[in-house]
Amino acid sequence: MDTNLYNARFERFQKAYHVEVPDRIPIEGQFTPTFMLDYCGYSLKTWDPAVVDRAVDRVLGEFDYDYVRSIFYRSPQYFIQLGAKTFVQSEDGTMQHPDVHGLEPEEYPEFIADPFKTIVEKIVPRLYTELAKPYPYNAVAVAKAIYTNHMLREKFKAIQDKYREKYSIPYTGGGMLAAPFDFVADFIRSFSGISIDIRRRPDQVAAACEAVLPLLIKKGMSGPNGITKTISMPLHMAPYLKEADFERFYWPTFKKLCDVMTENGYYLYIFFEQDWTRFLDYLQELPKGRILAKFEYGNPKLIKEKLGKNVCISGLYPVELLKNGTKRECIEKAQELIEILAPGGGYIFGLDKSVMKKSDINPENLKAVTQFIIREGKY
Repeated sequence: MDTNLYNARFERFQKAYHVEVPDRIPIEGQFTPTFMLDYCGYSLKTWDPAVVDRAVDRVLGEFDYDYVRSIFYRSPQYFIQLGAKTFVQSEDGTMQHPDVHGLEPEEYPEFIADPFKTIVEKIVPRLYTELAKPYPYNAVAVAKAIYTNHMLREKFKAIQDKYREKYSIPYTGGGMLAAPFDFVADFIRSFSGISIDIRRRPDQVAAACEAVLPLLIKKGMSGPNGITKTISMPLHMAPYLKEADFERFYWPTFKKLCDVMTENGYYLYIFFEQDWTRFLDYLQELPKGRILAKFEYGNPKLIKEKLGKNVCISGLYPVELLKNGTKRECIEKAQELIEILAPGGGYIFGLDKSVMKKSDINPENLKAVTQFIIREGKY
């Protein structure tokens, strides 16, 4: 490892995260394991650690980043062994999240009274079919899944350690959390179910979000922290809500979750999916210097104006442009975002969404943009 290079990259990331001014704009690694496999010509159904090892080596060797969050995402084998309905593998190998629910609307009262018991006894067996089988079959399924998950995590960690040393690149990933309303929508009632519930059972929806909050806090504090004690939180339901519904159902428990986690020393990497422009004034109340806010869409000038003093801003660079634009157009867009978001610090260059497949971008365009930032992205 080049210790000086590693430390420079890590310090660059840390300063930006704290809304300070680093020596230059940090560049976030943009790729998922599925992109790495596809880029190297491997099937997305291939989760053989030896194959992933070769793919990671090639991608990290060809693309220049200041840090990578993680190379380990949802393992298809784990969900297949549990008979999961929540995450299923498509024909090409990508993991998808169908619109399924584990709680019937008339069961809200028992969920609110004891969410953990209801999750364990009703919701999990409904969403993971192998766990609905009688003993000992359900126990065997759990044992297989735990073993698979642990084995893969250990092997992927070894891959990360290997290439952290080879390429002197920090890995900043840690645990994962969901906002309470997102958790209720995704895991408990589904997108379609929650959309009906906020009209027919508004009090129960609000109570369910409050009921699940302590479980999410406990989960966040018990998960892996990484070298930065960072928790990732992808958010997605808010843009589908009216502002009055956001204020009633989404914001109160999300704000409480952010406050508790940061008060206990954690940092939050929050991905604001879709367009959060309507809610930027709320986000001004988020803890200062503890949050990396990655935006998919929105007005960069407005985001910088309202949030630039409190959170580190990332995202907003269109993946679509990397796919269809010329190198010049791609570099000009990077320059535009730098001029808006970099002044005063607290900016990390990132794309507006994860790159899942090779066909999502023209790799040469991304290489040109990252090299431009390395040369010109000074404060």
